[in-house]
Amino acid sequence: MTFQKNFLLAMALASLQIVNPVQAAQIDRDIAILAAEQEGVEDSEFEEPAVEVYQPEQPAESEQPEKPAEEVISTEVVEVTLQPEQSEQTEQPSENGQTAVENQPAENVQPVGMQNPMIEYATFDELANALNFTPLYIPKKSGYIITKMFAISGTTADIRYNRRWEPNVELQIRTYKRLAEEEVKDISGVYGVRWRIDTTSGTTVYIAKIDEHNQVAAWSSGIYTFSAYVKNLSFAAFHSLVIDELVDLTQHYYR
Repeated sequence: MTFQKNFLLAMALASLQIVNPVQAAQIDRDIAILAAEQEGVEDSEFEEPAVEVYQPEQPAESEQPEKPAEEVISTEVVEVTLQPEQSEQTEQPSENGQTAVENQPAENVQPVGMQNPMIEYATFDELANALNFTPLYIPKKSGYIITKMFAISGTTADIRYNRRWEPNVELQIRTYKRLAEEEVKDISGVYGVRWRIDTTSGTTVYIAKIDEHNQVAAWSSGIYTFSAYVKNLSFAAFHSLVIDELVDLTQHYYR
């Protein structure tokens, strides 16, 4: 086998020398080196090189990157119950516009009458003559009809009304004429409510919502003090009645 290889190499060298002497000499040296390296090597010693397939290393289980935690959205509805305050603060009207705070429970609020005697009168003129001033009243065109009229202690007018088309609506209007240099005081007879201050009419009006159907208001004009209390009427309707009608009347006729 070695002889055959040397013979073939010699023949290849001879053919190359015919083509180009310089190039043939270089090839001859290369072939000689190749033949010397292959001297004594059997064909059986040549094997196909093993092909190594590259596989990337897998990280150890402890080195695996952690998956981001999924956000958990709760659909549970939480019901919150607000605790009531220990006591309700009551703001009472005063002459200088400041409010006096009085801690009283807001339960079972009822209008109370002023000190007796309460004298009932049959006509408006009789009531006005007994008090020596003209009490505030609502004209008939507003839909309110007088049912009863009282003078309380000879100083305060208390006029009761029903609404013509809603007899269950009851309205009470009080008027008090203060003495010289007398401070303003609340004559509504309602206690245990939280007064709100309303100045939309240009007059400071104290107004309170007793519940969904009962409301009260108090204000003053000149030397007169007024209050209005209503049963079975919404707060919005009562607010309009007080601000747009009653307060407007007192601004024009009780200065």
